[in-house]
Amino acid sequence: EITLQGLTSYVSKRVQRDSPGLLQVQDSDAQQPNLMGNLRGSVLLGKVSQRRRMTQPEPSLTKFYTSATTGLELVLISASSAARQSTDHEGVPANFYLGKYEVTQEQYYQVMGDNPSHNKGTKNLPVEKVSVLDAIAFCEKLTDMEAKSGSLPKGLVYRLPWKNEWNIAHGKSESRVDRNPLIEMGWFRDSNKGSPIEHTSRVGSKDQNSLGIHDLYGNVAEICLNQDADDVTGDPKYLVTGGSFFVETGTFLANPDEWVAPETRRAYIGFRVLLGPPTDTTSSKP
Repeated sequence: EITLQGLTSYVSKRVQRDSPGLLQVQDSDAQQPNLMGNLRGSVLLGKVSQRRRMTQPEPSLTKFYTSATTGLELVLISASSAARQSTDHEGVPANFYLGKYEVTQEQYYQVMGDNPSHNKGTKNLPVEKVSVLDAIAFCEKLTDMEAKSGSLPKGLVYRLPWKNEWNIAHGKSESRVDRNPLIEMGWFRDSNKGSPIEHTSRVGSKDQNSLGIHDLYGNVAEICLNQDADDVTGDPKYLVTGGSFFVETGTFLANPDEWVAPETRRAYIGFRVLLGPPTDTTSSKP
């Protein structure tokens, strides 16, 4: 006949064998564990010590994220990314997502209801002729749309990247790189031998970088949140970086950045979105 006292004695012996220190009293006020309570729902008595030590795994972020509204694909730039080792990451969030591609004309139309681009065409062409204000409005409207639909991750917003966030995405502390990788990874005016490039090309039609991101160089120059004041008027101006089809690689290497007024629209300027914590867009840097 099995009695409660006999079962308790049996369990105590098994626990002491599997985990000798588990039942040791640590101080005079310590209480022995409730062995019978720990057995509830357990079939194999020998698993008691393992069940007591199990912990829930920490939640992990997915490597890719897709916007439920537009289909925008974004890539996780994590705190463990090797790219952070060689770049300025002051003020950069531990984890954020950056667009795998530049925002396309179709995606822009889905949110804003129009397509201001000069080189209109297939759905995979990047949107251009957008101003800083247009790009910020796109991010704010997309955030609002997905917040209302319940698809926006808690605590995150769509916004433009800062330059040091953009730098981390390609793993360089500076935009200056050798010419050969530029030709392989970006559309510049001299990307084709013999005939100059005169318009935008489909996003993703050049090689991706080590993080899986396309077109950080060339195609359209990309708007960042960094601000400065115009030397003459004192009016704000915003950073545009990455080069475009409008310039040759040598020109880009000599001067990778450009500054434009908030209302400026040009046929070689577009943008890429970041999904991450909100930021103070009135600052000159994060």
